[in-house]
Amino acid sequence: MKAKKNQPATIRHSPDQERDRTPSAEPSGTPGQRYYSVTQVCRRLRIAPHILRYWEKQFDISLKRNSAGRRVISARQLEKLELIRHLIHHEGLTVRAVRQRLERSGSAPSASALTDEQLKTITLIQRELIALRTLLMSGGTTPARDSTDSGSN
Repeated sequence: MKAKKNQPATIRHSPDQERDRTPSAEPSGTPGQRYYSVTQVCRRLRIAPHILRYWEKQFDISLKRNSAGRRVISARQLEKLELIRHLIHHEGLTVRAVRQRLERSGSAPSASALTDEQLKTITLIQRELIALRTLLMSGGTTPARDSTDSGSN
């Protein structure tokens, strides 16, 4: 299919490519844990694969390999990578500063000690806080509360 001038071609996904959007099966020896391919993670984080390799080295992230020998990323590693991306891209920290922050937060309770529901709640709160911070940094305002909304009559 040819693209019109100055317009990208439309990409149609085959059923095989559709599989790439869901977590892959776990590598042997880790029952029940979901893993993601490098392609999935790079798309989700909007980074190039070479950046992922660089972060693996800089932040000591050891990826497992599936039965085909391809690198796979666990859900916990994906969360760490999302945090790294946020700190670098949104807070403007250097790799060194991110490494130091991660080391300092290493004394915090392990994510594995939390239930799935607690992790979901923490993720939602984190997203809301990031949105609020962005709103405040941009000078945006929220609608003023009406005194009648306070619940007092």
